Amino acid sequence: MLPLTRQERSVVIVMMCVCLLGTAGHYFFKKFPHLDNLISVLENDSLSKKIDINTASYEKLVNLPLIGPATANRILEYRNRHGAFESMDAFMTVRGVGKAHFERMKKLITIDPRTLKGK
Repeated sequence: MLPLTRQERSVVIVMMCVCLLGTAGHYFFKKFPHLDNLISVLENDSLSKKIDINTASYEKLVNLPLIGPATANRILEYRNRHGAFESMDAFMTVRGVGKAHFERMKKLITIDPRTLKGK
């Protein structure tokens, strides 16, 4: 072993810990890529107010956990073709928003009855 002083050994140990934590973080975010969206939702304090899926912009939809750019576009396409979502069941018909994804994000979304024109 190299003759290292106590201070040098401490520095080496700290650097090894930093490398291990960085590697673990990299692996974690690679394995769970949608956590980036969840973190941005938490940072924006969006959990205190549910997002109305009938009026949400592309940016708000993309910031929801499990909603990527392609799914956000499909949600907007659905609204353009069919009008407002009348129920959460209709929302789950959008490709990319299945029952499992809906269950994980249902606390973050809502359908405001005022967005259902004349219903």
